[in-house]
Amino acid sequence: MQGRNIKILCIQETKWKGSARKIGERYKVYYAGESTKKNGVGIILHPDVQEQVTEVKRVNDRLMGMKLIRDEKIWHIVSAYAPQQGCREEEKEEFREKLEEYIESIARTELIVIAGDMNARVGESGNGYEGVHGGMGFGRRNVEGERLLEMAEGAEITILNT
Repeated sequence: MQGRNIKILCIQETKWKGSARKIGERYKVYYAGESTKKNGVGIILHPDVQEQVTEVKRVNDRLMGMKLIRDEKIWHIVSAYAPQQGCREEEKEEFREKLEEYIESIARTELIVIAGDMNARVGESGNGYEGVHGGMGFGRRNVEGERLLEMAEGAEITILNT
């Protein structure tokens, strides 16, 4: 982070139990993890950004976010880790519902960045989702990619990169 001047970094598969800690002398990581030692998401902050955080919201071990004020704008940074292939369909549906609820809770005048491992392939081209497909996908779209594009379309957000 330091060498590339990264101010905010979302991480997944942390497998940490707890909620926050310092990394080294300067960086702080907020995270959401359970005692199962699986999953886990987090957001690491550069010292320049730490004082701008106004709220941290831990939904579960697959979804968390924070609200911060930067450059006179309200930002929501969300770290997400979607269930992978082989997980129960109920678990996947619960994740999508929680993510949609989180997005819907944010005012349209505020900015949102969702970063994470969505375990989906949206494919190389929009193919019907040009309004939400950012053009930076690869390969062929899979079922989870289709669902992700549908969710993005409903939430009026764009998938910038995969």
